[in-house]
Amino acid sequence: MGIFPEYFYRFLPYETTYQAYKPGKVVFYLQLLLFSGLAFFLLLPLMKRTLTISLDTDWLWRVALNRIVRFVTDSLAWAGATAEAAMAALLTRLGAFNRRHLGASPEQNQRGVFARTWQIGTTALWIAILLFVYVFAYFIS
Repeated sequence: MGIFPEYFYRFLPYETTYQAYKPGKVVFYLQLLLFSGLAFFLLLPLMKRTLTISLDTDWLWRVALNRIVRFVTDSLAWAGATAEAAMAALLTRLGAFNRRHLGASPEQNQRGVFARTWQIGTTALWIAILLFVYVFAYFIS
């Protein structure tokens, strides 16, 4: 509104008689401004800097949350490396099992146990045993 508030008062929907710059109001606000400035400069020696550490709430996300995230990521990295090593060992064992029982071994010229052709009697016996186990399990449940 600046120093000419009367121009803005014309846009109001009703008539007003308010005067913004009466001498009493101007003196009052100047006194308020000058005495608050005087109080500031008189109390300035009391506002010396002290060498202290103040912990604000921003410490929670600057330091604590950073440490928590670092701990979680380090733990997940360790768990991932451990799981990767365990999976590699398991796949090595499964590969050895596969070569020994299912396929031809490169060190031996023989086929694995499950890769050989079986006689029909052995196959029929295993089919009967598995069918009996299935029917028995179905009957119990």
